[in-house]
Amino acid sequence: MATLAALDVFGRLAALGPLLVGSWPIGVAVEASDIDIACAAADLDAARGLVLRALAPAQPLRAEIVHRRGRDSLVVAARAGGFVIEVFCQDQPARDQHGHRHLRAEHFLLWRHGAALRAEVLARKGRGEATEPAFAAALGIAGADPYEALLDHAAVEAAAAGVAL
Repeated sequence: MATLAALDVFGRLAALGPLLVGSWPIGVAVEASDIDIACAAADLDAARGLVLRALAPAQPLRAEIVHRRGRDSLVVAARAGGFVIEVFCQDQPARDQHGHRHLRAEHFLLWRHGAALRAEVLARKGRGEATEPAFAAALGIAGADPYEALLDHAAVEAAAAGVAL
């Protein structure tokens, strides 16, 4: 994306092994979609400064350490070029984080279910639903936690298809 390239976000975050995750890489972004980047950092406090410098001169929105799904995560958000860029850092490789696991699961499900699923997810997102709940609802996946239910569902479908996620 031009906004990320103009800021050289990936070059400036290279030390943290950044990966683009979320809606944009799989073609289910809507106008309000954030640009999500997963990074790895053993020291989240030190990573905060690096990420804030990497996103400069974007307008900073927040930089906080939160506890999600059993892990501390640094979340830094900034606005640039009409988009909100959110960088998530955890003390594990970006490929192992929920954001990247969901990216792989959703990409597989879109491949498996085709254009009808993409259209339903985009329609739901256009009405304000978040990506994972939109996928879960479109696929009729029940569960108290659509984020985990989606991962479980994709794993079952992938195993049946002989595909590794």
